[in-house]
Amino acid sequence: SGPALGGGRGAFRTHVPLAGRLQMPRFLVAGDETDLSVVANNNSGGRLDVVMALNVPPGLEGGTAARNERIDPGASAHASWRVRAAMPGMQAVTGSASSMIYSDGMEVPLEVIQHGFEQKLTRGGRLSAGKGTLELELPAAHQEGSASIAVTVEAGLLPLMLRALPYLVNYPYDCTEQTTSRVLPVSLIVKRLVEEGADEAQLLKMLGFDGRDAYDAFRAKAQQSLEAKQQETSGAWGWFSAVYPDAYMTAYALWGQSLLRTEGEALIEDYRLDEAGDYLNRHLVRFRDFPDMQAWILFALSSAEDAELPDDAKSTYATLIEKPQSLSPAGLAWLAMVAEHVGDQQRAIGLLKRLKSMVVQAREPGTALETAHWGRGFHFYYSWNDHPAEATAWALMAMQRIEDDSPLIDRAINWLAKERISGRWESTRSTCIALMALEEVRRARESIGSETEVTVLVNGRCLGAAELDPADVAAHTLQVDVPPGSIRTGSNKIELRVGPGMPVFYGVTLSFFDKREPMPATESGLRVERTYYRIVQTPTLAAGPRLSYVPLAEGEGVAVGESIEVRVLVTSGSDLAYLMLEDFRPAGFEAVEINSGVGAPARELVANAPVESAAYSGREAGVYVELRDKLRAAFIGELPEGVWELRYRLRAETPGHFHALPAKVEAMYSPETRGTSAENLIEVSP
Repeated sequence: SGPALGGGRGAFRTHVPLAGRLQMPRFLVAGDETDLSVVANNNSGGRLDVVMALNVPPGLEGGTAARNERIDPGASAHASWRVRAAMPGMQAVTGSASSMIYSDGMEVPLEVIQHGFEQKLTRGGRLSAGKGTLELELPAAHQEGSASIAVTVEAGLLPLMLRALPYLVNYPYDCTEQTTSRVLPVSLIVKRLVEEGADEAQLLKMLGFDGRDAYDAFRAKAQQSLEAKQQETSGAWGWFSAVYPDAYMTAYALWGQSLLRTEGEALIEDYRLDEAGDYLNRHLVRFRDFPDMQAWILFALSSAEDAELPDDAKSTYATLIEKPQSLSPAGLAWLAMVAEHVGDQQRAIGLLKRLKSMVVQAREPGTALETAHWGRGFHFYYSWNDHPAEATAWALMAMQRIEDDSPLIDRAINWLAKERISGRWESTRSTCIALMALEEVRRARESIGSETEVTVLVNGRCLGAAELDPADVAAHTLQVDVPPGSIRTGSNKIELRVGPGMPVFYGVTLSFFDKREPMPATESGLRVERTYYRIVQTPTLAAGPRLSYVPLAEGEGVAVGESIEVRVLVTSGSDLAYLMLEDFRPAGFEAVEINSGVGAPARELVANAPVESAAYSGREAGVYVELRDKLRAAFIGELPEGVWELRYRLRAETPGHFHALPAKVEAMYSPETRGTSAENLIEVSP
């Protein structure tokens, strides 16, 4: 007696004498044709004459005449109606099964997606004094009122640089690298811009400082962090603590503080910088088997010295200069700048020539942008001497110092500009190094205080003009949103006229809802190709069935129950980070994969080739997959330059004629870098 607490388990089954349920896809695209089915199950114990009916709203066109079926006890009957999705929106579909005694039914909303795709065509480049023209094509088959054109023009390098600085100001951590990477470009650029006439209060506010006191507190905190992480006995820095000295990090901190010392902005006293230099000079010999590290240390020492290198450093320099083949692009850039610093001009030119021979040049897919970059590494921690953004920045710095008229300078700037993620680069370190290289070019090439007159014409009509003033940090940009009445179906001609002064960066984006059928592929920095394959099994005597893949021609079909192989190729002309692939599947198919999570990796192809003759480089990129009702989303953290293949399978579930909307790949933090595949049509037979 009294209260009791416990647990138990039981099972029960319920059924209705006559059950009627619907079978249909999760969604349709307007223009799809498919079979909607009613399935009736007779659980009554006796034979039933059943009327099976389907009712659809006007947005679904097709015959819905009732069907009569005699169903034995324990059996089921299936009736199908072919319908066409004529109108987008939620369509309420009702299916029922009824006899003289029993009846059952259900109503299910079916989403019909509008046929089409939100397209964005982006073009960009760099233009000096003169006239530049580009054309963007708006197809006739676009949704009325959906088209827009936005034109952005920025004068010189400064807007690009100012957009990255708040990331460094607000970064929350402070190891030696992060502290150096934050305080060096912020302090140096603020100091120089104020000296050149920029309004200090306006500049600091733009960077996220609430006045001069907040800026001084930022620098004071950086000073405390750097002093705490420098060893009293040796002068070396560690990454996180003075307990574990690190030669690379000591050279990085010394380089940063030496540059600030030349501007009168150093946070570390001279004697402590001298101790750091002595530490590096003594430890050069430790890295005799690591030439890049020796070149890096020599570069840091040369930044701290007015002219001559210390004796040990001179000996290392003499050795390295005779074996440039052992150096990475970054190592060549460092050693070339050391040679230039000590007055060894011929050697500097020779090293720069070798560096230039290692460049990777490209015209970005779907754009007129010519780029140049160096480096093949990608991971921040493991390839510090060959990270593409950093290696390109060091090469840019070396070219500006040694051969400032090289055409590769502008192409390297173009590459760095397009590699940004939300206005900055991959990490605090790569952001700092890129900014210091760009500042070196800006300081040499761009005279602050000289206004640049810019005029934007669209289809012959002047829609914007401004004098972009680099002395006003808030007035570097001209933004023109083209009125709808000035946008034409067909070719739209955008003309930029730039007066004397600084070169400008421009970007033009045409957005519209594309209703072409089928829709073609588009490219804005990425190329995307999608192919469906029939899977053919051929028996063998010893090895079991051998699989082969036959491309499905447009509109060709498979049978219900068959699986198809989906192959998506992504071609990128540069290393990218944080990409998202949204691959819309045909409505009559379901994913073979069961769960979201880590998926099969993307694999790099040696060259773009059919699946049967594909050759792989061995490199892979990790992929996280999310399975959704209408699409398969794949997230890729890092995708180096090259041709990459992603593959997965779908299973045909419902008969019909279906549209597969384009697969879209875009950089999540730089959505102007994107590409879409062509649309596919596919048939599923019963």
